[in-house]
Order: sequence, then structure tokens, then C-alpha cells
Amino acid sequence: MQRSARVLVFSMTALAVAAAGTVVTEAAPPAGASPEQVRDLVLSPAALPTPVLRLRLTPPVSEQTPGNAALLYFRAFLWLEQIAPGHREALARLESDYLTTPLSDLPCEQVRRDLKPFHDVLELVEAASRCETCSWDPPLPAEMRPDGDRLTPELQVARRVTRILTARTRLEIAEGALDRAIVTLRTEYALARHVGQHPTLVMGLVGLSIRGIAHHTVETFVAAPDAPNLYWALAALPDPRSDVRRAMESEQLDILSLFPMLRGVATAKHTPEQWQTIWKEFLQRAEAGYVPITDKKQGEADKKPEEVVPRDPQQLLEQAHPGACRRLIERGRPESQVGAMPAVQAVLIDVVETHQQLYQEAMRWMYVPFAVRAGRTDRDLAKWGEGLRFLSSLSPLPPLEACNTAVTNSDRYVAALRCVEALRLYAHGHGGRLPESLDKIPEVPIPQNPFTGKPFPCKLEGEMALLDVAGPENSAPWRWRITIRKPSAPPTPPAK
Repeated sequence: MQRSARVLVFSMTALAVAAAGTVVTEAAPPAGASPEQVRDLVLSPAALPTPVLRLRLTPPVSEQTPGNAALLYFRAFLWLEQIAPGHREALARLESDYLTTPLSDLPCEQVRRDLKPFHDVLELVEAASRCETCSWDPPLPAEMRPDGDRLTPELQVARRVTRILTARTRLEIAEGALDRAIVTLRTEYALARHVGQHPTLVMGLVGLSIRGIAHHTVETFVAAPDAPNLYWALAALPDPRSDVRRAMESEQLDILSLFPMLRGVATAKHTPEQWQTIWKEFLQRAEAGYVPITDKKQGEADKKPEEVVPRDPQQLLEQAHPGACRRLIERGRPESQVGAMPAVQAVLIDVVETHQQLYQEAMRWMYVPFAVRAGRTDRDLAKWGEGLRFLSSLSPLPPLEACNTAVTNSDRYVAALRCVEALRLYAHGHGGRLPESLDKIPEVPIPQNPFTGKPFPCKLEGEMALLDVAGPENSAPWRWRITIRKPSAPPTPPAK
């Protein structure tokens, strides 16, 4: 498969996996939870820190240093790739076993030994997390990029780094080194934000996935017996939405890099034979590179564009041409100008303009709350079939609705964790008791569930609070069963 088509299939696969992974990662219960996604949280009462913003989950400005974080990340990622083959068993435990083992059963000494070979890697990542800026190598303008190559494979190593950081954080929590655990959490959240600033939507979703892993670690942290209250630290987390929007806008250029023959098509002048060659090349790339992932059989080899035998090019052209001319005129082109265009030129201009129009119509819903926009993105994208039905296998745009859902999923987890911290704060001021509902907590604002636009349902049953965390439509919600840890009884004085 030529590189442009190969990059697109990889991009779309990664998008689907990253989006699904983000949703599953953030909605799935930790080890030991029931299939019904019920999580038991035993918490200690906790007042707000003094001052209230003393604890932060991202490096504060006072601790940031000049420099470009991306350079340090690349050094760390490359160093990890070099040493990983010599520590496969340790990596397997760090990336799997230590992330699911209950903290009470965590083999702390073994975890420390397994982390030791990666000390320098983590030091570089921690230094990168404190840098003032993070500028990944930006893609060239569409007309200057060969074959649509926009991905930076080294960034995929960021997920492995995240799992190693999570293992270290869990070790620190298990050993009661909570101040140090907060520093490692800062590094995780900074890594998530920096990866999310990469100018591709794939990496924006990888950043969200890393953020979801950090959210899970915070859930483990707040259940530690002496954990400080992180309500305001969670509230102060940066909103990832702006970075995802930037990547979405950058992705609009992809159709020109993936289909180079579309560059300058509006002003191009070719012979009839050249237009036919361009049309066949366009169809070959479309049929080879945009086959829906679900339609591809397991084990089926990728096809090169030149190996694809598209449907009758002339028949497709005759089918597409009338609609293309109508839309070009509706967009303001003089009828005489459209009528004088070669048929291939008219159709390809319409492909570019329809792509841009639909992308922006679908993306606009990224700027309003999920409860308002739910489902509207997909309904806007359905218009693609109306305009370009002749390209039945063409998947024209990234799954923007899945991107919207992934961002909102991250927001939901943060909001739910803030509710948990509000419960701990209430318990601290009320003798270890939990409130009847969240609206009985006056000390801090109670966030709403961004999926529903309504408060999280929370009710008290005996000494247990049941906090329901609903997700997007057709997803499995989870419920936290929250109890307050009883204070340890003072030791009995010896008998006199």
C-alpha cells in the first residue's frame, strides 16, 4: 500500500482504538470490581489543604523551567526503547501486574527493583513535565507534505511511560509516600497534556487516554488512609478540549495530503486524458485507503491502489457529476463557469469543498456541552452520503462524535472525583458522617455530570453513600459505594 493510504488506515485504526480505549479505560472498574461496575471506596475524612491550592496535579508556574518539553520526551522515549529489550520481565510486571494488584498485596521491594533500570527515563520525563512549553515537530502545510505522513511513532512510547509512572505512583501510595505520589501524578498529567498538544487527532486521543489512566490513579490515591483532599487540585486541572479542537482543525488538511491530486484542483488546467488519469488515481486511492475497518476480513492483506479495480470510473463520474454541479452553483459559482468545467474537475472540487463544509459542521458541536450536542455530530456526518454517495467505501472524516465522547468522558471522571472529595470534606466537618445527598454539602460547588447536564445522583443508605456516574447513551454506568473509614481505637493503657 502506498504510504498515503497506509498512513490513513493506520490513523483511522489508531483513532478508533484510542477513542474506544479512552472510554473503556475511564469507565472500567479497577481490579476486584464486579461486572456490574460497582466500586467500593473506603475513605478517610479530609479537610481542604491550607492554602487551598497548595496541592496541584500539574506543575505550578513557580516550578516550571524554560525549554521545550518535547526534546526531553524524545530523549526519554528513545532511551526507553533502547533499554527495554534487556528488561522484558520487569516491564511486563510494571505494565500489568503492578497496575492491578491490590495495594495491600503489592510486593513493594520487587516493584522498586523493577523500577530501578528506568530511573533515568523517568527523571527525563519528570524534567520534561516541568518545561514551560511543549512544541512537537509541527506538520508541514498540506501542499508541502509528501504522502500525508503526519504521525510520530516515537510518541506511542508515551503509553508505556505512563504505565511505568503509574506503577511508581501506586508504590508510593502503598508505602505512604503521598507527597511523592502527588509529584508523580503531576508528571502523568503533564505528559497527558503535552501529548495532547501534538497537532494530530490520533495523539490528542492518546493524551486523553493517558489522562484517564491518571484519573484512575487519583481514585486509588484518595482512598489511602491519610490522603489529603484533592478537590481544588482536580478543579484546577487544565481542560483538554482546546488541544483536541486544535488537532481537529489541523486534520482538515489531511484530504489534500492523502489525495495530492486534489491540490489546486479548482484552478488546474489539464487535457481530457489527464483529467481521466487523475480521476482513476483518485478512485484507486479512495477504494484502497478508505475501506472501513469493519469491512476488512481478518488476515486480509492491504491492497495497493494500483491493485484495486474500482467500479466503472466513467459510470461513477456520470453518477456524481450532476450533484456536484448543483452544489457548486449553490455555493455561489456562476452556472456558466460550472458548465464549462471538465466533469472530473467539477466533481473533485466538490469533494474538497464538501469535506471542508461537513468537517466544520460536525466540529462545531465541540464548542457546546455534550448534553446539548449528543448525537448531532453523527447526524451532520450523515449528509456525506447524500452528497457523495458514489464513494460508498469512503470514510471521509475522523470519528468526531467518538472524540467528543472521549473528552466528555474525561470531564466526567474529574467531576465524579470532585464529588468524592466533597464527601470527604463533609465527613471531616460532621464527625465522619456522610450527607443525605450532594446538595447538602455547602463547603464547595458540586459539579454536574457533563453527559447529562444534571447533578450526579447520590443517596445515603445507612452509613453508605451510593454515587451513580452515568455515561453516554448505551454505555455501562458505574456506581461508587462509599463508606467512611472508622478511626482507629486508641491503644488500651496498661493496667496498673
